[in-house]
Amino acid sequence: MATQPLQDDPSGPDKEYSQVEPVLVLRTAKSLILPLRVPMPLWEEQPFASAPPTRSSGASPVLAFKATTHVFDPETQRNHTVTLSIGPGNDDGSANISLQSESIRNEGSWRAHLYRGTELRAAVPFVDQKVELHRGLSSGFYTVKLTRANAPVSQFTVALEPFSLPEALEAGETYVARRQYIRAEAVLSDAIERYPENADVQDLLVLANTLATTDPAAYQEEETHFEVMRSGSRLRELHASTKAKFGKRMASIFAARSLDRAAIPDEIIAKIAQETASVVVLQVMAALKERLKETEAGLKDVPMQQVLDGVSNRQAWRLELGVEHHFQASTEFEQRWREVGIGADRMGR
Repeated sequence: MATQPLQDDPSGPDKEYSQVEPVLVLRTAKSLILPLRVPMPLWEEQPFASAPPTRSSGASPVLAFKATTHVFDPETQRNHTVTLSIGPGNDDGSANISLQSESIRNEGSWRAHLYRGTELRAAVPFVDQKVELHRGLSSGFYTVKLTRANAPVSQFTVALEPFSLPEALEAGETYVARRQYIRAEAVLSDAIERYPENADVQDLLVLANTLATTDPAAYQEEETHFEVMRSGSRLRELHASTKAKFGKRMASIFAARSLDRAAIPDEIIAKIAQETASVVVLQVMAALKERLKETEAGLKDVPMQQVLDGVSNRQAWRLELGVEHHFQASTEFEQRWREVGIGADRMGR
């Protein structure tokens, strides 16, 4: 499907164009550019090669966004395939943007314009197969406009921003469900830096790392994709930081139990069977239950499985009732957790 031609002066982004194309919505997380909404079939996302390999316990994955569309030239009645590439810049949250086309470069009279709002940021002759429009883009809404012989041909808009809190929670849950734990960790770690007081984000990050330790095959496959090899799990570190900041929460107790069954006695596990957590956390715990069923240690941990069965049942019940996706724990719940925490002092030892 080709983008529609523009019909006005190319001196600025066309705000009154009646056939404005859907916006490409992208999100940044550390050194990842991730799609949130790609309008199909106008755009087709393409695989993008990962960065050169690094080996470090703290190495961050690097991933760019790449997609193709078709631009129709009314003057020549030809369609041109255009590839948009947006990769991470030198600073977290920044990006580099470029365009690529085999056919446009041969015509010699095309230019690519980049606007942020009404401000022209770049105007580059499209004389090579690949042209770079800008390096180090900050967050914002950008319009890319293509002209031929100074006549407008097409335009598209890109929204490039960090994940909002609800988006980060949903994306983290989605990536965990897809067994893409490195992506989940990048999104949730970035969200923690921007929303340090949100316990749900911390819980999901702990659970994502817990699941990664129970699913080494999927984790190693993702490491191979990103060509990032890590020397060890962050689970103990995350467990300690969560406990220090938010106390002994449900996710932390599950994480501690998965690290060392003896660290959390069966009676403590039994007490949390009816405790409250947000739906997004319960959904990830349901995924943890399924993963533990596939491991020998998980099969032997009957009390843990019983609690997770109860978690799964409550999660299904809440979804049927349409309970709010995220909610804060009550004062009574926090008091009960403090009581449970008295019996869980061995967690941090």
